[in-house]
Amino acid sequence: MVRPTDQFFGENGAIEVGGVTIRDHEKYGWISSGRSWRQSSNIGAIKIGQKLGKSLYYHYISGFGFGSLTGLTCPERRGPDPATEGVSALSLSCYP
Repeated sequence: MVRPTDQFFGENGAIEVGGVTIRDHEKYGWISSGRSWRQSSNIGAIKIGQKLGKSLYYHYISGFGFGSLTGLTCPERRGPDPATEGVSALSLSCYP
């Protein structure tokens, strides 16, 4: 479980995942999970995903609609489905 007040280290703005460096728009030190969502922290999302584990993380973010069609009248593509397209350390960092 992850609570909004749980703290994660923001790696000062960059983390390596699956051989790829993922960056944040700001160099966060310690940041709460709630603030990481509000600030769209890529590293915060990665750390939350790592703590929850792949299955539970995908379960929760899909409940928020990530990876689903929006219903807008412009061309769109549904995001990858981890159940059928596999899950890696790097793909975990791509949600949300």
